[in-house]
Amino acid sequence: MRKCNLSIVIVIIALVGGGLGFMNFLTDSWILILLSNPNAAPTAVSGHSTVLNPVNNTLVIFGGANKTAANNNVALYDLINDGWISKNTSKGAAPTPRYDHSTIVTQTNLMYVFGGRDTKGNVFNDLYKYDMVKDSWSQVTIGAGKLVPAARYGHSGILYSFTNEFVYWGGRNVNGTVLQEIVIFNFLTEEWRILPFSAPNAVSHHSAVLTTANQMVVFGGVTATNTFTADTNFYDLASNTWLNITLNTSSIAVSGRSGHAAIVTPINEMLVFGGRTSNTSASSLTLKYNLLYNTWEIITPTGDGPSARWGITCTSTLFNTMMVFGGQSSDSSYFNDIYKYNIITSVLRSSSDGVVLVVLLTIVCSMIIGLCFALDIMAEKHEDERLERIEKENAGKDGAALKKLKGKQQKERQPLFETF
Repeated sequence: MRKCNLSIVIVIIALVGGGLGFMNFLTDSWILILLSNPNAAPTAVSGHSTVLNPVNNTLVIFGGANKTAANNNVALYDLINDGWISKNTSKGAAPTPRYDHSTIVTQTNLMYVFGGRDTKGNVFNDLYKYDMVKDSWSQVTIGAGKLVPAARYGHSGILYSFTNEFVYWGGRNVNGTVLQEIVIFNFLTEEWRILPFSAPNAVSHHSAVLTTANQMVVFGGVTATNTFTADTNFYDLASNTWLNITLNTSSIAVSGRSGHAAIVTPINEMLVFGGRTSNTSASSLTLKYNLLYNTWEIITPTGDGPSARWGITCTSTLFNTMMVFGGQSSDSSYFNDIYKYNIITSVLRSSSDGVVLVVLLTIVCSMIIGLCFALDIMAEKHEDERLERIEKENAGKDGAALKKLKGKQQKERQPLFETF
């Protein structure tokens, strides 16, 4: 019986230790990636784009530039096996090499690339479509006489699936002028429209995300006067209006930045990483913006994260992780490394989520205690059955010896929690 009790104690210790380890995992952390084929990583770049292909859980990375030139390569990263996927040249007519473009994916796994620039001074307003299943490119041709927006780079783009539209904002034109217009493309009718100017300060190289309330949240960027802003602006897609939402007075202030990247977590919080805070300084900070309370928080994750960089991409996966790829440092070193950030850590930082965690742990502990009682009762039942068999086998034999044996067994057999 003591062996059984010892086993139960070991199980409890393992479960408690595992629970503590799980709780430690739920602290903000960068997760170590052991790449299966690190030598197959793509060229180090900045100003590229990365999207998620949810069908086969891969990241699709397009374009970007470094000191040498821009490229129009497509690289694939396997999120299941944490490795780069070797691929042949894609079929069809691919976009020309470019960076600072915008890439959006539809529900039918078509990736659209709009705008951007190259290292030769060309700025684009063309639109290309990449079929992630067939691995093939095609250019979207707009009918003669129809509206086409001006060429631009450093702009943002989000998918508004309710109306089958892409919503682009900001960026700069071929002259370097910052654009303030909202540009919308309907990918079913393949038609453009431009909304009147009614925006906040125009910026480029900012971030934009879509919330569950169908609002586009624009953060940071560089203004026409080369100011690195920390403004956070909200655009309501249903009414096509900019909202007057201000930062909570209890919030901390964050420094302005550009070239950063942002995602929205499953509980509608915005995570921001990296960026350039001046012409000579890059950042490695991780920020969180609470979209309910309009407050900023600087997160200090555990683990080894990326060095300070800008021109990066951050991509949310189906596994509650954020993947960070590429970028460049303030001394113009370019990167092709990839990092994994645990999004759940930020999900469990609010007080309400802490209550939920405590309730879940209480339930688990109750189940463990109930299991211990059940095992103790089962062990006692088995011991009684064994003593009955011994009594039947020794019927008519030395009664004193049998009585001594039963007394010994009763002394050894104690309930589990009495032995503690």
